[in-house]
Amino acid sequence: MHLTVAVATYRRPEELVRCLEATCPQVRDEVATGALSGAEVLVVDNDREPTAESAVQTLADPLVRYVHEPHPGISAARNRALTESAATDVIVFLDDDETPRPGWLAALLAARDRYRADAVVGRVVSDLGGQPDPWITASRFFERPRRTTGTPMPVAATNNLLLDRRVVERLGLRFADRYGLTGGGDTHFTRRFTAAGASLVWCDEAVVVDHVPPERVTRSWVLSRARRMGNSQMVVALDLAGSAPARARAAIRALAHGAARVSAGTAMRGLGTLTGSAHRRARGEVVVQRGIGMAAAVLGRRVSEYSRPAQAGAGEDDASPQAPLRVLCSFPDPRPTTNPYITMLLRALRATPGLQVGTFRWSAALLQRWDVFHAHWPETLLTGGSPLRRTVRQGLFWLLLLSFRVRGTVVVQTVHNVQPHEQHGASVRAALAALRRLTTVRIALNPHTAALIGRSCVLIPHGDYVSWFADHPRQDPQPGAVVFAGLVRSYKNVTGLITAFRAAERPGLSLRVLGRPDSEALEREIVQAADGDPRISLELRFVDDAELVAAVTGAQVLALPYEDFHNSGTALLALSLDRPVLVPDNEISGDLAAEVGEGWVRRFEADLGPEDLLAAVEQPLPDGRPDLSRRSWARVGEAHRDVYRTAVRGRRERRS
Repeated sequence: MHLTVAVATYRRPEELVRCLEATCPQVRDEVATGALSGAEVLVVDNDREPTAESAVQTLADPLVRYVHEPHPGISAARNRALTESAATDVIVFLDDDETPRPGWLAALLAARDRYRADAVVGRVVSDLGGQPDPWITASRFFERPRRTTGTPMPVAATNNLLLDRRVVERLGLRFADRYGLTGGGDTHFTRRFTAAGASLVWCDEAVVVDHVPPERVTRSWVLSRARRMGNSQMVVALDLAGSAPARARAAIRALAHGAARVSAGTAMRGLGTLTGSAHRRARGEVVVQRGIGMAAAVLGRRVSEYSRPAQAGAGEDDASPQAPLRVLCSFPDPRPTTNPYITMLLRALRATPGLQVGTFRWSAALLQRWDVFHAHWPETLLTGGSPLRRTVRQGLFWLLLLSFRVRGTVVVQTVHNVQPHEQHGASVRAALAALRRLTTVRIALNPHTAALIGRSCVLIPHGDYVSWFADHPRQDPQPGAVVFAGLVRSYKNVTGLITAFRAAERPGLSLRVLGRPDSEALEREIVQAADGDPRISLELRFVDDAELVAAVTGAQVLALPYEDFHNSGTALLALSLDRPVLVPDNEISGDLAAEVGEGWVRRFEADLGPEDLLAAVEQPLPDGRPDLSRRSWARVGEAHRDVYRTAVRGRRERRS
């Protein structure tokens, strides 16, 4: 097991060195005992300039690795730590003003193993640095609760938190950038973590000491922190509520809780005054401020605790980060059957600093304000269901376009196909044409799409599927095994593949077709084409990821005899699993072969024939792996953010 201890830092070099000097020996001890196969301590410097680099260099510990993340906010620093630790099994987050007590890391790892936990949160004790003000002592604000080790937790802070990296990646979680300067991002992250079924437990023996600076050991700071904690608690609750009715209920609860705390705190403070109890007076003030923060969240106010000062020579816009762009995607929350491209794109966008990304619901689309509307296959918003349902959808769609015009929402569209695969009626075509007229930028997944579209088109290559399938076991390729996988549509020419296969004669040759046809007529056509050939296996249904990985890796080649090979996520799926693809020979497949390696992309001219299949299975697997370096999802997310920002800036300049 390889471990990364991540320490985010901001302008605290002395505290950082103290933290590292206490942390590194414990990490080395765990490696020496064999509990860890490898480890590192990762410092993420979140200042505009790399101000912590000299402190790390002075320490000169080979265990410590330094990276600079200039995008301001603790969420950006935490996400950079997750990105940098992609090859790590376990990541532990510490704050730069903390020092772990002896046995801290061993206790965290032991709790993880004992309770088979996906995450472990340890105890934090505060060192106030001397005799604090009597009000601070009376408030007991810095006294954190203790629990029995192994107690399940619904939420945790990240100042002493162990996370299983594989679980984090499987759930597609990142820290939301909108909490970067307000606080609450760890609450938002861990609530989503546990809500998804991951286990989080308490470890009372894993103790770190929080060295509280003097400027925080004051009555005004404590009251401000209490207000921020109440505010972020309810902002997170509202964010996680989901549907409009759920958000309304959450808002009512937040107002009720806030009012109750203000009332209870006022009564507590009054009782303390009457009885001479300094504790009740101080606690009452804290409770009142927490209630005020809760109520403010419902009114849309955010308490920003970690605002950054402007640096010398910086412009006004540089004193604080750009407000996150609010981006609405045209697809709903992904389901298990959703195209993985959509799910991975959504994860990448939500992990990219500077973006606040929502998925499509008609209520959110029409009632909330968005900077960008990003359309993927927009015809799905206009079709499906009964005639009445389609009519209602089309009416709502026109209303949505009108709202974009009135509010100045920028429309960005990803062009997955130059021509639609299905024919649509006049009303749908008219609505799609109106959307195209509103579109500011089109995103192409390959340069040939961009060339066909021409102006206002940006190339962002389709991301890979390496991390998506990383947790599923692979099979050894079987000699002569050919597989087709994916949603079955007419243009994918599965019947042509079956016809060519039946004409191929070779011992051990087999064909496996996995995927759900989009019509009963197509399913009957495929079954009839394969009838009587025992070498053909038809599994015409939705296939989960584990079965898909086993099928693709168990084959020598993935055959995609599309009539129009343009953008194929399935081809990238096979390449991400280190298996070659057989595709039509055109400029797009030629470029793909040049990018990833010729041996990985095998091509046929005109119609697929039996000789093409035989040549594909007889060619050995290439050495190494396909080169997919241009298709990392971090790069994809950043490229989308740049497109959004440019489009919004241009729209605002034109309107002004």
